[in-house]
Amino acid sequence: MKNKTTLILAIVVLVGAIIAFASNKEESQKETANGQTANNAVAGVSDEENQKIDGLEIPSYGKEDEIVTHFAYTLNYDEEHEQARWVAYMICRERANGELKRSEDFRPDDDVPTGSAQPYDYKRSGYTRGHLAPAGDMKWNAQAMSECFLLSNMSPQLHDFNDGIWNKIESKVRYWAKKYDTLYVVTGPVLRKGLKKIGNSGISVPEYFYKVILDPKRGEGVGFVVPHKDFETSLSRLAVSIDSVERATGIDFYPALPDDIEEQIESRLNTQAWKWN
Repeated sequence: MKNKTTLILAIVVLVGAIIAFASNKEESQKETANGQTANNAVAGVSDEENQKIDGLEIPSYGKEDEIVTHFAYTLNYDEEHEQARWVAYMICRERANGELKRSEDFRPDDDVPTGSAQPYDYKRSGYTRGHLAPAGDMKWNAQAMSECFLLSNMSPQLHDFNDGIWNKIESKVRYWAKKYDTLYVVTGPVLRKGLKKIGNSGISVPEYFYKVILDPKRGEGVGFVVPHKDFETSLSRLAVSIDSVERATGIDFYPALPDDIEEQIESRLNTQAWKWN
């Protein structure tokens, strides 16, 4: 009898362990996007409000805007300038630690309704095909890496700018993702009428590029508006508030945030909240 009771208890414990394991696995899968875990809870927002927040990285856009959604990023294509007005994506610690090599498969984006720029537009133009969502942020997945080489994700950039100050900002974002985990990034060119054009498609050459970064968990945000030229400076000196980038671009970033939280994060610049060295 004693042995039978012991066996029954063992079976109960085993079943309980299996149920707990299955529950934990299901919860883990709910928290995982494409195999990458992200903690996107917004500081200062209730659990109920957090559940209602969707597409946190997506800026405001109108009905006429060309919104294209790819596997790892979303963009707003501007046909007048033949490039994205903004590219938005999430990067977390696991994604920043990806190890895939660059795919280098530059090609048109067939998902752009009006047609994207073409490879020949950049030939002998004096400008590189500068990534907006950088390849370095897409090393976590082969599809993400391949799609970041679509020409809708490119903007004409001087080689020394692309390889210099712009690359330093991109690297800093990955550093912050490894340190702070989930970040929501929006990046692109500052577009206006009268810009120089290259290629048969008429791609505008921006005079400035921007990037905004939101850390929802810590309730912090920071932006950059960077002159399109080769120069050296400390990145902290380039940092501005997200509101400043909104004024420069005319784009409303992070509208999915509750208004009071959005105002609090976007109006201030707290460089001490970010590790620069």
